[in-house]
Amino acid sequence: MNIVKRADSTGVGFFLGMGLIFRAYYVTLRGSFCCRKAAFLSTFQTKKEGVMSACDFFRSLEKYSVEELSRRLEGLKPGHRDRVNDIVRSFANLNGFNDICTDLMLLNNYQNIGEAFISYLISQTRRLNREEKKMIRRHPILSAHVLDAKVFENVIGKDLFQEILYHHERFDGKGFFRVQGKQVPELVRVISPMDFYVAVTSVRPHRDAVSHEEAIQELHNQSGKMFDPKIIPYVVEAIECQERDRLKLRCAK
Repeated sequence: MNIVKRADSTGVGFFLGMGLIFRAYYVTLRGSFCCRKAAFLSTFQTKKEGVMSACDFFRSLEKYSVEELSRRLEGLKPGHRDRVNDIVRSFANLNGFNDICTDLMLLNNYQNIGEAFISYLISQTRRLNREEKKMIRRHPILSAHVLDAKVFENVIGKDLFQEILYHHERFDGKGFFRVQGKQVPELVRVISPMDFYVAVTSVRPHRDAVSHEEAIQELHNQSGKMFDPKIIPYVVEAIECQERDRLKLRCAK
């Protein structure tokens, strides 16, 4: 399914030396989980204060269910998931994309689950340093491994490995894996600006929220850079519609 054509018509330690290794590793067929686990183990540092080792990480996969990790993440970012899902519904209803609404919401619900393992960074009130920012940028790898270890189809009913792994890739190819344009999965190109909008308009421990108007302007500024320029007008329309609905609900109360 080509969404763009249709729109036109209507605590874990940081990872070392991951760039080229993981790009080549994940773009190929995935093979057995044992091989993936061995490659993943080699990217971690040893256990330090506030940091989980690779062995501890994989043991923790047996301890926590996906639902528990999801609840833990929701505690770090209250309301984030629901707000994005509301925009997804608005986007689907306005543009006749009801057939992909479920997939978009599944991706939104699980794409950031790896952040539950670096919660000590997500909850920091100070500015993060360069290495800590890199750790957060690499959480899609954790998310993909968490769900792959649990077996995608059994947990969420669908294999979204590639979408979750690439969910923070940029349209201009300047993301972690350097995929660009239509190489970025279509579901990711749709959900990314929605996720961005909700993130920047939400208060975080280390920063204040920006206004609705500022966030919309930044979406336009990043069109063709972070985001697919053909998708942005439809996402902005969905956000505006959803914000009007939220305002009506506030007034009604």
